[in-house]
Amino acid sequence: MKIGICDDELYMREQEEKICHSFFEKQSLELEIFFFESGEELLDCQEEMELLILDIEMSGIDGISLKNQLQQKESSPFIIFVTNYEARMQQAFGNKVLGFVKKGNMESQLHELFQTAIHLIGSNMMIEGKYPSRDIYAIQALKEYSKLYLKNGDSPSVRISLTKLETMLEPVPFFRFIVHGW
Repeated sequence: MKIGICDDELYMREQEEKICHSFFEKQSLELEIFFFESGEELLDCQEEMELLILDIEMSGIDGISLKNQLQQKESSPFIIFVTNYEARMQQAFGNKVLGFVKKGNMESQLHELFQTAIHLIGSNMMIEGKYPSRDIYAIQALKEYSKLYLKNGDSPSVRISLTKLETMLEPVPFFRFIVHGW
């Protein structure tokens, strides 16, 4: 999962990073984190993130204005607001906002919202360290090999049986169906 952490306080970014690593390692899910100390820095980033941990009160572009700008784009991340400013929470509601976490007690609240994010976004597993499960739309059994059909049109074969792949991909939303004559 690609996560952005946008907070103008270094200490908070570090705390949020530790909580992310703790949770996603227990889930055996791959994690890539991007750090931003301002809304302007995040808007300049070309990387597409799936989840954004966002402070409401920041100098420059605040978290609510940032959320509004991000949601005008074609693909915007899910957002978890981390704040001490409850008075502004109503303004922060919107499309893809998963919830709000108070800075004083983040860990358990973030873990709950991460579970929701995984459910909504879906898990991502790497096959042979180079094929993300999100890029696979079909898998064909070929005895002890499997042929992966990727969204980009490639169709590499891997030396993993379909049975073993099914076990590996249990946390990922794949469906098994049989196509005769494929």
